[in-house]
Amino acid sequence: MVARPSHRDPCRANDPSSPSKEMKSGWLRRVRASSGRSDRVSRTDARIAAAGVLFALILSTSCGSSSTSGVGSPTAVAAGISTTAPIAAAASTSSAATAPTTAAPTQAPTTPAPTTPPPPPPTPPPPPAKTVPPATANTCGAPSNPWGYTFCAGSFISAPPSNFCSYFNCIASFWNGRGYVMECGDLTFGKSGGISGSCSGHGGNYRALYAP
Repeated sequence: MVARPSHRDPCRANDPSSPSKEMKSGWLRRVRASSGRSDRVSRTDARIAAAGVLFALILSTSCGSSSTSGVGSPTAVAAGISTTAPIAAAASTSSAATAPTTAAPTQAPTTPAPTTPPPPPPTPPPPPAKTVPPATANTCGAPSNPWGYTFCAGSFISAPPSNFCSYFNCIASFWNGRGYVMECGDLTFGKSGGISGSCSGHGGNYRALYAP
């Protein structure tokens, strides 16, 4: 009978059960020998032996690739880069976050200088008041006088002012009269109104003069 290969892990470096070159060559010799003695060895044993050789070759190939893939492989390098890069970025972010920020110096507000308002323009003097001549009072034909004496209506004048004759044409005996002022027929004035014989010699009584 052909010896079957062991099912132990042949990838271990110090495992004595891992197939050596002598074992592989022995299996090959047995396979070749079994092919010549087809009448003694069954076809099933030949297939088992060939499968064992193929299994041994696969195990040896996989052990070589796994032993070299652990050190210096692109996967390991990429893994190292991917794990250290986030750590470095996080460290730089934390240092930037904890670094004290220096506030910019605030500029003191400047107080504007007080501005003196310009003086107001001088007020123009008022225009001179127009002098309106006093309206001439209606005296009903009496001479103009400062007392407002008229022939219209009013009260009798028994005590005329001392300068009365400066405005009115008085008779010679005016101040001797004992009545009120009366205009005579000859347009002179006497002061005997209301007394018998008033304006005698001057055309008689014409009309009385009134104070307002």
